[in-house]
Amino acid sequence: MISVKQLTKHYQAFRGAAIVKAVDGISLTIEAGEFIGIMGPSGSGKTTLLNMLAGIEPVTAGEITIANTDITKLSKDRMAQFRRGHVGYIFQDFNLLDSISVKENIGLPLILDRRNPKIVEQKTQELMEYLNIAEIAGNAPAQISGGQKQRVAAARALITEPAVIFADEPTGNLDSKSANDLMLMLQRLNDERQNTIVMVTHDAFTASFCKKIIFIKDGKVEMTIVSNGDRLQFFDRILEAQSAIGGAVR
Repeated sequence: MISVKQLTKHYQAFRGAAIVKAVDGISLTIEAGEFIGIMGPSGSGKTTLLNMLAGIEPVTAGEITIANTDITKLSKDRMAQFRRGHVGYIFQDFNLLDSISVKENIGLPLILDRRNPKIVEQKTQELMEYLNIAEIAGNAPAQISGGQKQRVAAARALITEPAVIFADEPTGNLDSKSANDLMLMLQRLNDERQNTIVMVTHDAFTASFCKKIIFIKDGKVEMTIVSNGDRLQFFDRILEAQSAIGGAVR
């Protein structure tokens, strides 16, 4: 599904300043249907890596292939088109439009692509029922809870049937119950619909729902751990790995 070769992202605050290597020669492969977590200390480069994988941030060097397309070679306009059709993104702060309803927020990507209104209606209704948010379809985002907002954001990310779903700290603004509900939903999407999910998180509990964790430090892959299916055991291993590389333990 995703192949990354020698991916690099360098920053320079101003001419003459030291070059910051946010991502430094990362290579990795993500198979279709995997649920991957990306973790690491603050400033390790994990969010920069996620944004480059999603085509939001340009690369300094390297190659990113998603669904047999090298996105690093696409123009800005073609990248935008590719993202709309192949990539779903769940943001920490939801990014919903308050001026339209929940249902309209979910269907918006298809509306912008000028899809048949009947198809928009059908796909939107199916997702709302699958994610248990059909009863709030007519509400404005300001009228629903944080957990419901993140479910709406997830539905919007899924509406185009993307090749991969990226999530940046999706539980960061949620209480513990809403965070647990959201992660159970993402786990269900991965198990039942075989959605490929790549998620950045600081939180070991959130990460324990993943099948594999890639730990980033100083812009490089420090270690990788794989779940054996026992979430409690995987949670303990994640805590140990965080302690070993100096990541925040929450």
